[in-house]
Amino acid sequence: MNPIDLGIVHFLNRYAGACHAFDTIIFTWANNNLVKAAPLLVVIFGLWFQKGEAAETLSRRVAIVALLAAACLAAATSVALSHLLPERPRPLVNPALDFVLPYGMGRTGWERVSSMPSDHAAMYFALAAGVCYASRFWGRLALFYSVVFICFPRIWLGLHFPSDLAAGAAIGIAFAWLMHRPLMRTRVWQPLLDWEASKPHIFYPPMLLLTIIIAGLFHDARDVLHVLTTTLPKG
Repeated sequence: MNPIDLGIVHFLNRYAGACHAFDTIIFTWANNNLVKAAPLLVVIFGLWFQKGEAAETLSRRVAIVALLAAACLAAATSVALSHLLPERPRPLVNPALDFVLPYGMGRTGWERVSSMPSDHAAMYFALAAGVCYASRFWGRLALFYSVVFICFPRIWLGLHFPSDLAAGAAIGIAFAWLMHRPLMRTRVWQPLLDWEASKPHIFYPPMLLLTIIIAGLFHDARDVLHVLTTTLPKG
């Protein structure tokens, strides 16, 4: 553990349990997918349907389909890395830290879940960085939101070290950048939007489903996949 991680975690943990209401708000915000995802998704859909010149509308929509793809890839990459990299205990179950649990938080279930990198940070920073390509104003607010309302609660509750979140954020921003390269815009996203214009009844249902899956951080999709791969007969 690096001294920056330790310093930030120890500083914040001094105040854990001091205010029941504050701990409850942080716990609810960190664990409720509707509360976490709704602000960013509202911005994304607002930008999608914002009226403007044809070229501006196309550019915004290209940015939005690109950021959705970036979010999927960033989340998948962070989950894969958490299994491939050496296991790193989360602060709340790390015996070396003597972490004080905030109200409502428990240690059960976190013992074997590695903290590096953060899939929350990866996905939300992919979305926020992607929003920057559609609107600088809303993009800056989205990045601020991701730092304050996504990352901070996870440090407060002992779910991540700051470096876990920084690594996840780097993954998300990297995929947002990759998905917005000119080759991707012209060869993948613009043809996809041509299809949206001609067959919206086919385009929008999968897009709606994808946003629902993203709002749940792919947990529901992972649960379904786990059931399919472990219970269905093989061969």
